[in-house]
Amino acid sequence: ANGSRIVITSRLQNLSLQFKPDSKVPHLRHLTNEESWNLLQKKLFGQEGCPPRLSRVASQIAKSCRGLPLTVVLVAGILANTAEDCWEEVAKSLTSSIVLDDEYCMMTLELSYSHLPDDLKPCLLYFGAFKEDENVPVRRLLWLWISEGFVRKTEEKSLEEAAYNYLMALINRSLVMVTDQRTTSGAKACQLHDLVHEFCVEKAKEESFLRIIQSWEDPFSLAEPSSHHRVCVQSSWELKTWELVIIFPNLRCLLLFGYDAF
Repeated sequence: ANGSRIVITSRLQNLSLQFKPDSKVPHLRHLTNEESWNLLQKKLFGQEGCPPRLSRVASQIAKSCRGLPLTVVLVAGILANTAEDCWEEVAKSLTSSIVLDDEYCMMTLELSYSHLPDDLKPCLLYFGAFKEDENVPVRRLLWLWISEGFVRKTEEKSLEEAAYNYLMALINRSLVMVTDQRTTSGAKACQLHDLVHEFCVEKAKEESFLRIIQSWEDPFSLAEPSSHHRVCVQSSWELKTWELVIIFPNLRCLLLFGYDAF
């Protein structure tokens, strides 16, 4: 009666349809570099603005947040407790893993993950096999999901259609970003925000879902054979696949990136 309003924000893009099918909902986009820079300045310096001596490095840090307001705010908290002469080091080493140390950020991502349907959880974690910032071809991704047995076939849809619906469900939850559209309709390529990608890598490791090998020496650091079923090698070393079979006797899926294998 007094004109109050309730504002609800959600990752779920179709949430409004559950309450009012014909309602119009504003979809929040990622911040531009300029907007990220303005937000960082506001959090760090208030109305005074950034001192000229720090503007270059601070602007670079804001750009590295890739338009995610939560990241900007958390990085501002890091910088507020870092000596100014160390900001260059922060800019050089800034990765989403730094932000993932924040308890609130981890809680937010963990909440999004835990509320996913069981069918979608392995599909999201599978992105951890790809490198950060990599544009993942949608068709290739769907084939991989199907070959892994993540997708359940229904009478109404083919496996490819069902897998694409899985992808759209992740996109509609704002966990996956479309980076390239087809000329007709649908997504052609997609990727994760750095923050979500780092979360997937850590979660996949925590749940023994995926073993990522950065260099060829890495597997031999294991004291005994590993029980992992799924292994991704991201090095440029020559690889003898039979050696991996010895190290990972339960291996069912081997993803190879960027080197010669024999």
